[in-house]
Amino acid sequence: MIIDWRFIVSKHIINRKWENGFIVTFDTIFDHTEDFAKDIILSKGDLFIDCGAYCGMWSLQASKYYNNIIAIEPTKKSLKSLRTNLHSNGITNVKVVEAAVSSENSLKPFYIWPDGNMGNSLYHEPVTYTRDYGVGAKPIMIRTITIDSLKVNPTVIKLDVEGSEYDAIIGAKDTISRCHPKLFVEIHQPSNQQKILDYLPEYEWKMNLRFMKPNNKTPFYQTQMIGEYTH
Repeated sequence: MIIDWRFIVSKHIINRKWENGFIVTFDTIFDHTEDFAKDIILSKGDLFIDCGAYCGMWSLQASKYYNNIIAIEPTKKSLKSLRTNLHSNGITNVKVVEAAVSSENSLKPFYIWPDGNMGNSLYHEPVTYTRDYGVGAKPIMIRTITIDSLKVNPTVIKLDVEGSEYDAIIGAKDTISRCHPKLFVEIHQPSNQQKILDYLPEYEWKMNLRFMKPNNKTPFYQTQMIGEYTH
């Protein structure tokens, strides 16, 4: 049987289409909670770096707005769907990088969470997620890279990296200093919010509090940040 994901996703889940194509996601019901980022991500630019690209939710949409996109994702299952979605939509301006972003180029333990596909992390303990979400299973070793090591000039950087957001910004120090990209950051480690504000005083930030309610789990709130260079 052939399943038309365009119909299922747009009609039954979130009542919209993704770039007139289709996207296979695992937890698509949560996608609408990221609308805070639309104005900054879906704007014309040269290069968009999508850190924590998941199945391509943002990379697919952004492909019409940027000359090039770098989609960085460490999770095998998400990578498979990401590549399928890009191919099925005929998108050729997205380069997929199998890695996690961090403060150094290295090999590090990566924890796959036991319930669902969200939350895979370089951290063993839950970050934003509540305790009843579980703890990471036995880790696998993955490659970590810095954004600086890409040696590119991004217009926008998106960070949805499950607790590694501050480390990722440390690893993008030269890129941020040189290019002053717009930043969209999801805070998964609460202490990272103030660290980022202190580290980038030249940026002006807008905040959004995102409400999350996973199935059969304790609801929680998560901060989203949009940063723009001011001086």
